[in-house]
Amino acid sequence: MDEALDQINPWPSNAVMQLTPVATTVLQHILKGRTNRQIAEALRRSPRTIEVHRRHIMRKLGASTIVDLIRAASARGLGPMTNISTEESV
Repeated sequence: MDEALDQINPWPSNAVMQLTPVATTVLQHILKGRTNRQIAEALRRSPRTIEVHRRHIMRKLGASTIVDLIRAASARGLGPMTNISTEESV
């Protein structure tokens, strides 16, 4: 079954563990379908900062599009988290 996931999901299995706490929070927001502006407002950051986080997350996880990112997250059992803190600092 892991081989099947690896075919669907190009990420290394430990890729999510390489994300910083802020990047993980941004990823959770992305998986909830939020825009960069919405994430920026929730985390009290600039939209540009969120764009940078998104680009780094996608690079670390090997996703070339947001659809790839969401598909790979779903394949790994990652989904929107309900307890997203807006108090995290960068």
